Amino acid sequence: MCALLLAVLTTFASTAAPAHAGVLSGVCLTRGQPRDGRTAVVWVDSLPARVERRLAEGAPRWFWQRRAPRPQLAVTRLQALRFVPHVHAVAVGGGLIVRNTDRVWHGVFSVTPGQSFEIGKQAPGQADTLHFDRPGPVSLRCDIHPDESAWVMVTPNHAFARTDGNGRWLLPDLPVGTYPLRAWWPDGQVLERRVTVRAKGNPAVRFERSPESGPAL
Repeated sequence: MCALLLAVLTTFASTAAPAHAGVLSGVCLTRGQPRDGRTAVVWVDSLPARVERRLAEGAPRWFWQRRAPRPQLAVTRLQALRFVPHVHAVAVGGGLIVRNTDRVWHGVFSVTPGQSFEIGKQAPGQADTLHFDRPGPVSLRCDIHPDESAWVMVTPNHAFARTDGNGRWLLPDLPVGTYPLRAWWPDGQVLERRVTVRAKGNPAVRFERSPESGPAL
């Protein structure tokens, strides 16, 4: 019986997250602007494979904990001739549901190199799903309404977060260690930092960009 229990514990220990994990959070700001309302995306550029599997599957850190829900597909709504929200984050291999909640037709497309597509004419109430197989920013446009635009930042893994209206962000729990961290804004600016995650007492990470150099789509 003891041998069986030991085998079970060993199996779960090999698949569960490391015992020591920490929370990483921070803020993304624009120099000279105490509150930057433009959404940014923050992500860890590389992760151990076992950590990525746990995040992708919504697995608990310990085998006796209830499994977290599997991450759901992101959704963008076409509403009042706008994409809502304007910025999305999706892990590579993931998808985005494009739902037309307007009373008019739309035609969503992208000419992003390597990620180009065209949904075609989308009737009111219709929903289509896009899938992204490589990391990087993808612009969304509408061929019926030229002023409509949005961005999808495709991250290399599931350790990502979008900022809130105050520029704050919070990543999923990560094992103790040092990671390459990136922050991206829709005007194309990217900032990079190497950060160390501790089991507790992690200071907030501050990304402060220069004022945007050009208009975002």
